[in-house]
Amino acid sequence: MNARWLERVCEHPGTLKSAADFRGGRLAHLAMRLYQESCEIDEISSLMVEGLVLEIVAEASRCFIKESSRTPPHWLKQARQFLDEQCTKNLTLTVVAELVGVHSTHLAREFRRYYHRSVGEYVRARRIEFACHKIATSDLPLSEISLAAGFFDQSHFARTFKLTTGMTPAVYRAITRRR
Repeated sequence: MNARWLERVCEHPGTLKSAADFRGGRLAHLAMRLYQESCEIDEISSLMVEGLVLEIVAEASRCFIKESSRTPPHWLKQARQFLDEQCTKNLTLTVVAELVGVHSTHLAREFRRYYHRSVGEYVRARRIEFACHKIATSDLPLSEISLAAGFFDQSHFARTFKLTTGMTPAVYRAITRRR
């Protein structure tokens, strides 16, 4: 991928033109696949890397367009911030809704409308991000990390982690330690 390739990608309308914050979801999964591919170089790697980079640019651009086309209400931003800060805690939709002064059904519907996933999916993704950070930066046992991240037990954590990242927590630790 050279400068001409990047120019060609940026010619498409709606292409992401600035830095943005995209938490979890498909982008995190694609980034993890890109990292995995860069660790296992073979004769197909350059093709895989280019394809994954294009997917990331397209997905980020799509998310950016959706996010920038409408602004969530202040109370919804507060709810998301609270979920970010308390994602490892055992929360209920009712508690979050009461905190921001809306009905839980309204919160659930508007959260999905603006953030394109349910409150539960969002919290689960934030817990996995928390766990990824802990796995990469500490020597804590995976069982402790799973509990600190808010999972009921290590097997539930491992299953969710693998579904989200495409690898087990142990493999993730091994990959992040290779750097």
